Amino acid sequence: MYDDALTLLKKTPPNQMGECAFERAYIFYRLEKNDEALEALEACDPKDHRALELKAQLCYRLDRFQEAYEIFRDLLRNHSDSYDDERKANYLAVQAQLEAMGVKQATEDLYFEILT
Repeated sequence: MYDDALTLLKKTPPNQMGECAFERAYIFYRLEKNDEALEALEACDPKDHRALELKAQLCYRLDRFQEAYEIFRDLLRNHSDSYDDERKANYLAVQAQLEAMGVKQATEDLYFEILT
């Protein structure tokens, strides 16, 4: 399915595609083409919460836990929608990875925010 989407993206002239940087990045993410996904995310609006969420997921996949932590933390503080519970779970997973690596974060205040 995502291979077909990538083929379509490659065949369609850019002037006929419109703004689809996030969708392009997501296709690469699903195909586990991590470098291409990160590159595609660079074309996204830096305030686009979908792009930030995807970048955090990519960072987690690439063991860039500190970067993922910072993105999820900022999203939890500055954005709220129906995916908050999933975002909280992802944030806590990143936090657990950092703690397993011996990296401590000053997160007590955010833990309180998350759990309330």
